[in-house]
Amino acid sequence: MYLVFPNEYVLMDQSVYNIYSSSFFVVEFAVLMAVLGGMALVAEGAWRKIYWQLFGASALYLLSYQWLNSALNRNEYYSGSIYDVPDYAAICWLILIAVRARHVPSERLGGTGERDIYLYDRQTQKLLPTPGLNSRDDDYDPCVIVLPVRK
Repeated sequence: MYLVFPNEYVLMDQSVYNIYSSSFFVVEFAVLMAVLGGMALVAEGAWRKIYWQLFGASALYLLSYQWLNSALNRNEYYSGSIYDVPDYAAICWLILIAVRARHVPSERLGGTGERDIYLYDRQTQKLLPTPGLNSRDDDYDPCVIVLPVRK
């Protein structure tokens, strides 16, 4: 597995490439961690644990990347050095999450009933309640909803 890309083959000026590549990678993982953290706060049950695990593994991967990249900039990095250990730990953690998540029993989809669902009527500019969508009935079919025609 190759984790270090030869920078000098992408752009002739390696320092310019490193700045843009590192910045883009940090922004990319910041967005990923924001989404995972937000999902972990909103999710329930086993999914909450999975999202927090993904958040932690992504944070470790981001920190290990920064540590490895700083060593690379100081010309101290070589393949198999101590800088690879947290990077491989994060990769193994991500694999472990995927393997363990396969055995998580499926949960029923739907809200907790705390948030109601409404339809927006453009003509009256009002929210219309949809008690059928808000119910927890298993036999409810959302295709049966018929909105009254307003004249």
